[in-house]
Amino acid sequence: MTVEAGTQQERVAGRVWTVRLDPYGRPSAGAVKLSCSRPACADQCFPGGAAAGRKAAVEHVNLHLAHIRAGGGPRGEAWCACRAADCAWHTPDPTAGPRGGTRLAAGTVRCGGPVVLTVYADRAGRLWRIAEMCARCAAAIPDCRVLDTAPPPARTTRAGMDQAAGTPVTEREPAGDTALV
Repeated sequence: MTVEAGTQQERVAGRVWTVRLDPYGRPSAGAVKLSCSRPACADQCFPGGAAAGRKAAVEHVNLHLAHIRAGGGPRGEAWCACRAADCAWHTPDPTAGPRGGTRLAAGTVRCGGPVVLTVYADRAGRLWRIAEMCARCAAAIPDCRVLDTAPPPARTTRAGMDQAAGTPVTEREPAGDTALV
């Protein structure tokens, strides 16, 4: 959603959907719980184990992706969701020590590029993340797939000017019922 304040547009935060599998009940039972970060999605339990849970999680992610695409895809006016998380999705944990990976120099990856719709699945098959983020952050996240690119946000012009033609609004012909001669 874009809010216009005068002639400037305010950007909105990029959307994030997180689907995860967690153990449920007694460990020997092998049941898993599927949870989604969206409030409308209820938790589901799968007594069939991790394989059944992973299959349901992939179907759940695909359901959200279909809904996003039906709604027009990623929003060009959105801020990078990764940046909203302080770029923690692609910056190594400094408390992990020398085995936690190499530490990136400050400012190595900066947000930029068009807004893209991404999906990330961890290697263990326990976490899936759908997010609107910038193309640079998406490229910096291992195993992150870009699914769609948002059109650039519409530029605003001076008040009273037609965006397409650059002419004052009062000088345009009416768009109503004009007779063809």
